Amino acid sequence: MKKFLAFIILLLLSMPLLYFGIHYQNPLPSGSKGIGDEVPVFQAATTPGRKLALLVGVKNYAPNTDVMPLKYADQDMQRLQKVLEQHGYAVQLLLNEQATKNGVLSALNTFGAALGHEPTNSTVLFAFSGHGFAEQDKNFLLTYDTYRNAVADTALPVDEVVNRLNASKAQHKLIWIDACRTQKDKTGNIPGFRPQDASGLMVLFSSAVGSPSYEDDELQAGIFSHYLLKGLTGAGGQTTDQDGWIRMEQLRDYVEEQVIKRSFDIGKSQHPYLAGEYSSKFWLGRVKVASLTLDTQPKGAQIKLLNQPWPYKPGMSLPLGSYPIEVSARGYRNLAQTIELRQDVTLPLALQPQAIPAVVQRGHTSSVESVAFSPDGTILASASADNTIKLWRVADGALLRTLTGGHTGWVNSVAFSPDGNSSSS
Repeated sequence: MKKFLAFIILLLLSMPLLYFGIHYQNPLPSGSKGIGDEVPVFQAATTPGRKLALLVGVKNYAPNTDVMPLKYADQDMQRLQKVLEQHGYAVQLLLNEQATKNGVLSALNTFGAALGHEPTNSTVLFAFSGHGFAEQDKNFLLTYDTYRNAVADTALPVDEVVNRLNASKAQHKLIWIDACRTQKDKTGNIPGFRPQDASGLMVLFSSAVGSPSYEDDELQAGIFSHYLLKGLTGAGGQTTDQDGWIRMEQLRDYVEEQVIKRSFDIGKSQHPYLAGEYSSKFWLGRVKVASLTLDTQPKGAQIKLLNQPWPYKPGMSLPLGSYPIEVSARGYRNLAQTIELRQDVTLPLALQPQAIPAVVQRGHTSSVESVAFSPDGTILASASADNTIKLWRVADGALLRTLTGGHTGWVNSVAFSPDGNSSSS
């Protein structure tokens, strides 16, 4: 009996640690696919440290709560789960009816227990997709069981999320919120978030203080969540350094730029912002890299990596992805090409010589008997049966000078001196 009780106690003590091994697998909704319906293909590299994530997505709210449903909040979090797991995060996913206020708070409490005495170099992440309100000078996330006419009493305060993440003692603490959707409050307004106290951690909001966020039917996702996910896959090097490390600072800049552009394209205005404390040296993950070597003909051609901050160097490492390049050399046609970098690549590139246009000049009044180039190749001398020598500029065919008076008959040959300063005929 004592052994049985000891086993039960041990099992109960281990449950908070096991909780982060649970994944709720709700199928993605059926229907037509948009351009954002698939998770971008990428390969993550192993990074050090313990990484835990709690993802909450609420598309449908409980009956009689008077909170309107969303379209993509749950599948936004399912896609994010796939990406984070490739980066080595242990992910717990709460969707729709699983995402009650008490359920989310209980899950947040497991962060500290899961880390135990190993918070050094650890990361905890909380991500939410759903409705969010500001009421009574506080920000609230609308969990599944939130009532619209009682937000302050039934919704999840963002302050509670901040407090529980700080209590985990993790070295890095992150919150990503795709909320403040177009749900109106009881006064008929769309109540955007207020400034949030985020001491001790980083909070990336999908929209600026007092403004809404939007879902996009073409992307089939929340705009913010769509570009956040793309940024976490490296975005073709736009959120990474040359070695594939994804930095929070670069991710923020990428998401902000892309969300502003996309919302403008669909006639909206949405501007993400970052609150709290963060270091530009904080790495979220790492994508795999490969080496790129371009063997050009002619040798020494100039190679440019377009839309990238790094100059090309033979054998350089780059995150896996697509890289447009431009190759140029004097006397050759420019070459534009996109390199698909999936593994180490050595690629031969041969430029085509430029065609030199023919220049027809009618300068002599009789046949040309002899021609000669100056030693530096810039001047052409022509000798003619019209008793003259003419000097032409090679670059554009312009007549520079006509030499007359020295010959009383045909000029059969012409030559330049070695220094190019004189000629003989």
